[in-house]
Amino acid sequence: MTDILKFITNIFPNLIRIIKMFNLNNKSFFINEYRKNVTVYKNGHGFIINSINMHILKPNEMNEFERYINIEDSKKGNVFPEFSDILKCKKADRFTKFGFWCSCDKTDVIHGIEEKYWSSDGSEDNRSKRNPQIIKWIINFNNNTLCKNDKINITYTMSIPNMFPINNFMFDKNICPDSFNSDMSSALRVKHYSEKLVYTIAFEKGEENERGMDFDYKPKCYRITEKPNRNMNKKPIQGKNMSDNFYERYEFTVKKPKFNDLIKINWKFKE
Repeated sequence: MTDILKFITNIFPNLIRIIKMFNLNNKSFFINEYRKNVTVYKNGHGFIINSINMHILKPNEMNEFERYINIEDSKKGNVFPEFSDILKCKKADRFTKFGFWCSCDKTDVIHGIEEKYWSSDGSEDNRSKRNPQIIKWIINFNNNTLCKNDKINITYTMSIPNMFPINNFMFDKNICPDSFNSDMSSALRVKHYSEKLVYTIAFEKGEENERGMDFDYKPKCYRITEKPNRNMNKKPIQGKNMSDNFYERYEFTVKKPKFNDLIKINWKFKE
């Protein structure tokens, strides 16, 4: 019996590695670490920073990276301007206008950002294209600059005025869309094999004479996995309070999320 247990103990790590290699066999890359940081300011303005550390497996297949954002739960009537105008936003205007900035730590990897309403079946997503509160785009890669086993870090940041219906730190039902309330959320759908995902949400603190944001309940994170027969498994993720002098900040880490998992942070502003 001891010999059998020893055999199983020795072979199990190798079996895990074989399964992982099999899963990655048809992938052009996998993600070592995905960091998403959402920051909310007292007037509802928001920043979303995505930092993605990629391990390249098949550089010749690294052509584009699909992304999208939905602001249907933002301030009532809030819509995106033309994507071309968003790309032109100067960093000095980041607290007042929609903006988008993208970079890579490896020179010449990114050769363009293109608005494109992609869908999983390869057709154009006309429903999203007609919705002024949704933008889809692709990050185009120059794969001639990449080699197998390269590790690159892609970072893109979005500045979004009125990302949440908040006025002077307080939830304002008068500017909240009719189909939403003070129950707020931020979410990320897992579409690529990832070793680790770190999701952070931060709220601006008030000055000495301001009270800051009030919550009925503070941010909680869940990993939501769809099971057979469309049953949903909702697992809470333990987080850390990383607050400092200027921001009330919460960080949640998910190791090895499954494909199509929804990682969602919920909180409720006091009305």
